[in-house]
This record gives sequence, structure tokens and C-alpha cells, in this order.
Amino acid sequence: MENNNLTPEQKQAAVQQVAKTKQSNPVYSILFLLGLVIIATCLMVYNLSTLPNTPDRIVAPQKSDLDMCLDLAGQTYSTAWDKECRVEGGTGGLSCKINVAQATLLDNRYTSDKNDCYHQYPQ
Repeated sequence: MENNNLTPEQKQAAVQQVAKTKQSNPVYSILFLLGLVIIATCLMVYNLSTLPNTPDRIVAPQKSDLDMCLDLAGQTYSTAWDKECRVEGGTGGLSCKINVAQATLLDNRYTSDKNDCYHQYPQ
């Protein structure tokens, strides 16, 4: 049959039949969803490819040589204080009380170590 020989009612019935066929056929829904997934994937790839290059991880700022020297001086002081505390029968820690002469010696050595750091790594 040719479309020219159909009556308006027959044409309308044919259009409705085609519309029903498309609505009831799951292949059209699957193709539509597949098309949406492909478009979304393309957009995602495009957006990711246009992002500026950033490092994969955030790197913490590196300590300066002066900071590392001062940290070492502080650790040496704490270790010496703990050792002296244990010699005197304590359990360690900076809150441990040691004799005044030994505390003064350790404090002076710590101050000297810090001054050495400032001389070695001037800012």
C-alpha cells in the first residue's frame, strides 16, 4: 500500500500503531539508555582531559636545614634529660626532676647546640 491511497483515518491509525510499537519495544529504551551512557562517558573523558595537571599527592613543605638542626638539638636535650632522670631513679620525661647542677649543664648544652645551628644555617 502507498501512503497516497490511505484515508486520513488510516494514516492516523498507522501512525498510532508505529508509536505503540516503539513504546512497547524495550530495544528502543535500551538503545536510548546506551546512547546516554556513551554521551556521559565522552563528557567525563573530555572534562578530565582538560583539567590542569596537578600532582597526585600534596607534598608537605620540606623542613629547612635550620629546622632540622634545631629539632636534633631538642631531641638530644630530651634524650639527655631522660637519661639523667633514670640515673637519679626517675621514670623519664621533661617533667622529671634532676639535680640543679645537671639541669644547668643540660640547659647550657642545649642553648649552645641551638646557637651552633643558627651559626651554621644563618637566615
